[in-house]
Amino acid sequence: MEKRVAVCGMGVISPVGNTVPEFWDSLVNGRNGISLIKDMDLQDLPVKVSADVKGFSPADYGIEAPLARKQDLFTLYALAASIQAVSQSGLKSGENIDASRFGVYVGSGIGGFSDYQPQDAVLYLLYPWLMPLLFVVAGMSSRYALQRKSAGEYLRTRTHKLLVPATLGLFIFQWMAGYFGMQTMNFRFHADMGAGQPWWVMYIMWAICGGGGLWFIQLLWLFSLI
Repeated sequence: MEKRVAVCGMGVISPVGNTVPEFWDSLVNGRNGISLIKDMDLQDLPVKVSADVKGFSPADYGIEAPLARKQDLFTLYALAASIQAVSQSGLKSGENIDASRFGVYVGSGIGGFSDYQPQDAVLYLLYPWLMPLLFVVAGMSSRYALQRKSAGEYLRTRTHKLLVPATLGLFIFQWMAGYFGMQTMNFRFHADMGAGQPWWVMYIMWAICGGGGLWFIQLLWLFSLI
């Protein structure tokens, strides 16, 4: 039997209306939401118009100011439209419907592009250097270790300290991360990934998918031998 879905409520935040009645009235009467851009300098831009949302205030939808400051504007639009839909439906989790039996589907044309995102600037500057720095430090430690140990002793030590713990951790602990990650995906998308596969195939997939940072330790062991 196919799963059936009932649409119980709708909400919208758009350039032609911030409620479903406003949005529908604009569509029926042929209104467009294109207007001159007012919140940025347009001197060097050939395009002077956009279809932006007008008259939107997060507080009108019960979104508190601390939360609003931390979110991009497009996220607030999605929250506001979702709040409208849930309110129109009359459904209340734990009161007249099971929380696992309802949800909100959100459609968006594109994400947000804020003009001030300091976290992105920090990541762009630091991230390219993190892995090279880790491998440089690892190479330096290998260099000093080889000055005090023979090649055989170095290999045995590195294997015992890096390869063995990382591999054991991968197959004893990290498979659980892969397992729960796959279960979450199955629940989220109503899928059944891995159906019909032998348990040992799934176990290997879970271990590889849930490797986390252990891949660095295993690569560190490999590069230390080169």
